[in-house]
Amino acid sequence: MIRRREPYDPLAPSAKTRWLIVWDMQFNLLDSTELAPHTDLAALMRHTAQQWSESGWVVESDARYGSFFCHRAGERRLIAISAADPSLRTGGGPSWHESCPTCGE
Repeated sequence: MIRRREPYDPLAPSAKTRWLIVWDMQFNLLDSTELAPHTDLAALMRHTAQQWSESGWVVESDARYGSFFCHRAGERRLIAISAADPSLRTGGGPSWHESCPTCGE
């Protein structure tokens, strides 16, 4: 029998701190906001996408997977929710890589 993975919802409320992060396409950190535990992440992402859109950026997706790209005048940004503190370096690239929600690796 094949084991099925539990569906992972990156926008599910969490008892842990999360960060809303903005990067350029070279993963240079442009902005980050620490979010309180139990923040409604889905509502936050909808609101964030709307703010970027109202600021003249073209939002490229609906952010239901915890991130979205947007672009304006030749610039492109990645906005994402992360469990990793973006100010801490992991040594293996951008610090936004999270551990596996099932096994912890």
